[in-house]
Amino acid sequence: MKYSNYLGALIAVFASFSVQASTALFSEDFESGLGQWNPVGTGVVVADPANPLSGNDVLSFTGLGSGGDIFTAASFFAPSQIYTVSFDYLSVETPGAPTNDLGGFVGISDGKPGSHTWIAGTQAGYPGLNVVLTHNGAWTNYSITIDANTALFVYGGTPMNGMPLHLMLEDFVGSDAIAGNVYFDNIVVTAVPEPGTYAMLLAGLGLLGFAARHRRNNCEPT
Repeated sequence: MKYSNYLGALIAVFASFSVQASTALFSEDFESGLGQWNPVGTGVVVADPANPLSGNDVLSFTGLGSGGDIFTAASFFAPSQIYTVSFDYLSVETPGAPTNDLGGFVGISDGKPGSHTWIAGTQAGYPGLNVVLTHNGAWTNYSITIDANTALFVYGGTPMNGMPLHLMLEDFVGSDAIAGNVYFDNIVVTAVPEPGTYAMLLAGLGLLGFAARHRRNNCEPT
């Protein structure tokens, strides 16, 4: 096989790795409304309260929820069943209200609603939470990895394994009881590649090394 063919094979390996490693299963910046969500509950698109003149739109709520308020219309699933959920979160203190538990919650569910787990929220110690969202008056980015291969839904007790999932959000009624003071933006769900993908990458690196040695040996004078 010629060196160019080795290089072509390597490029194919890296292309495969890049696609699997970077493909977003869901992405939302709320600049086009709530078309990717159903039901929308009390979710509403508003101007960014941190910079109202920027033209940036974000998600907030006109009411309080429990068990999920707004859900992704379509489910997501990846063969690895390992997902990263990232999002920006902002809470704005209402005078006289508690400053820590303002009520923003993010969860995953097998229905709308269905068996579910809250993965991020403002109440420390809440069952299943991976991350406690803090109130600091500024946009903060969070990233949470979920392995659905072995996990159980906290509410429902059924396995996540093999289940298409929905993302759900709410302004929790059990928090400060004030609607509209939590905001979400730039929500992305990404599949973590299967271990075999990394094996392909290592194989590609080995192929490059072999091809480079082969080419060098062919160029050496005899």
